[in-house]
Amino acid sequence: MSFRDRLIHLLQDPGRAGEVMPADVPGLLGELESVRVLLFARLLGGPGAARDGREDREVPDRLLMPPDAAAMLGVSVKWLHRHHRQLPFARRLSRRALRFSELGLRRWIAQSKQGRP
Repeated sequence: MSFRDRLIHLLQDPGRAGEVMPADVPGLLGELESVRVLLFARLLGGPGAARDGREDREVPDRLLMPPDAAAMLGVSVKWLHRHHRQLPFARRLSRRALRFSELGLRRWIAQSKQGRP
């Protein structure tokens, strides 16, 4: 049974969490975290969020790690961390987890090229 199947069973009956083998806990937490991040991205206007009565299905959004976003912008990772509050495409997932919406970043770059940051 895959981690995803085991997670589904746990969500259906959380009382069985005590039966999970300690070695399986990291994998289950990883699956749970991936679902949490996707739901959080949807809440913040990520893929599938309603826009003008339709769903945005043209290009799926991804949450980029700081090195990937920094490379797209041509800045350092340190600069991104210092300025993330001013960047509309930055997403703070937790105290230590900073991600960047790829679609938001591409839109921001396009607007900046047109003279509208």
